[in-house]
Amino acid sequence: MTLKSCNSTINKSTTNVMMEVFTVKEYQDRWDELMERVENGETFGIVNENGQAAVMMPADDETLRIYTENNNEAP
Repeated sequence: MTLKSCNSTINKSTTNVMMEVFTVKEYQDRWDELMERVENGETFGIVNENGQAAVMMPADDETLRIYTENNNEAP
């Protein structure tokens, strides 16, 4: 796997997945824009200084069902 910070891409050659990656600071600074992009169907990564990463993606019906069925605090 190749990971480049600062608004770059992750390329995992076995699955050929490409996504835009942002630092936590970039994510915080561009919150409104990036949330709108997720709401419009985009998926991207966020990486912190320690290399820990998360993926932001739109929630589909199945994801919401799993979350609400397995989370006692879900609305």
